[in-house]
Amino acid sequence: IHTAAAVAAVGGPLLAPTFDAADRSWTASPFPALAAGVVVGLVVQVGLWWVPARLGRTSPRPMSIVWATFGFFSFRPVWDWVAERDLPDGPFVAAGIGLALVALGWVIGGRLDGSGWVLLVALGVGAVLTVADGAAVSPLVPAHEPVAEAPLEAPTTVVVILDSFPSPRALALDGWSIDSFRGDLEALGFRVWDDARTNYTRTWMAVPSMLGGDYPVAGPFGPEQTAVLHSGLGGGTDLLAAARAGGSRLEFHEASWSLSRCDEIVDRCHRGLWRSEITDAYLAQTPLPKVFRLALVETWTRSGLDVLSAVGQPPDGTIAVHHATLPHVPFNLTSDCSLVVSGATAQTQIDCTGRLLVEAAERIDLDRTTVVVFGDHGFGFNDQLSTDPADWTPAMVLERFGVFLAISTPDDCEAAMPDPMTLVNVLPWALTCGEDFEPLPDRYFVSRSSDAANGNAVEIDWPAGLGG
Repeated sequence: IHTAAAVAAVGGPLLAPTFDAADRSWTASPFPALAAGVVVGLVVQVGLWWVPARLGRTSPRPMSIVWATFGFFSFRPVWDWVAERDLPDGPFVAAGIGLALVALGWVIGGRLDGSGWVLLVALGVGAVLTVADGAAVSPLVPAHEPVAEAPLEAPTTVVVILDSFPSPRALALDGWSIDSFRGDLEALGFRVWDDARTNYTRTWMAVPSMLGGDYPVAGPFGPEQTAVLHSGLGGGTDLLAAARAGGSRLEFHEASWSLSRCDEIVDRCHRGLWRSEITDAYLAQTPLPKVFRLALVETWTRSGLDVLSAVGQPPDGTIAVHHATLPHVPFNLTSDCSLVVSGATAQTQIDCTGRLLVEAAERIDLDRTTVVVFGDHGFGFNDQLSTDPADWTPAMVLERFGVFLAISTPDDCEAAMPDPMTLVNVLPWALTCGEDFEPLPDRYFVSRSSDAANGNAVEIDWPAGLGG
């Protein structure tokens, strides 16, 4: 029963690639994916114990279950291989592939020795966290219904959100730069900011603020604000609802961020969630990464790179939002976008990401499309998320709050935007070309790891030494 529950929990997000039905993917509503996970979990339970007994053999050791579950983690890359070759696909084919990978893991695992219960529990808990925080919002959290105060006739727009990508000014602290691609972006007509700033230190607060043009969290928050954060990570903000009311079509392409869900205002939702950052963080505390050090992060990384590779010209009248995850220390991308643990630096990852951004921009008709690229937060090499906000130095503030920002609009609206610029004002300005737009005051909120669980975001002043 425990194994069935664990595999079922993993199965929910694993069996939820981009299946479109009536222009809406499974993951716009979590229930079909979760139902598929439960069915697959029960089938796996039967296969792992009942079939060997029928063959007169002993049931496999617990380590086999770990391998079977780990085999499930290989689902999305295999599914991508199927999709790229135009082979028959669909829910039943996906379920068959998932079961085949489980069986392969069982065969391999059955040849191993040792106890796997600790790893199984880790995998199960990580998977449950993924499902609870990713595929669905807890029933205790009310759904957020975006409200369009007035229709917004937004232009055809591409929005790219980079997970953890600092500004040039912040990068200069450590001797890094965007020189390898900045000139290419500017040659295409982009304005690149030296000193753009996020308003929150953490993704799950920053992204809803960026996509909503508002401050959804300003101190302790409860279920209502939590619903806003969940929905905002999936594109369901009041600002985008206003654009949809004005005739815009919304697409959201999510990589592996575990708190994201697609709101009903999103017309088409792509999600790459077969594992997520929160699951990886849990698994990192087990012995499993010592055996598969790169494999655990590879799929999460590949998901983010796939998002960047999928950026292109959207249909007219569409706002397409792409949220790309990037590796975090100790993992890095090389300049050719290979994942490594050592032998690469933040600079090589910056160069790789920049090259992909330039390639994406070249696939877009910039004469009729607004393109906005920004990071959600900067690096945290100075242990910012464990430090009391009162003890943050100016360098710590700049490194974490300084974020990448590049904009290109057909009407050169970006030329009038200030530098420095805080991200809460970026999208409202870009979508309206500044018409009748009153920027919100710049505010900065710190949320430590210990505070985030309680919903605290402490407001700080921008340091005077940094021009505050």
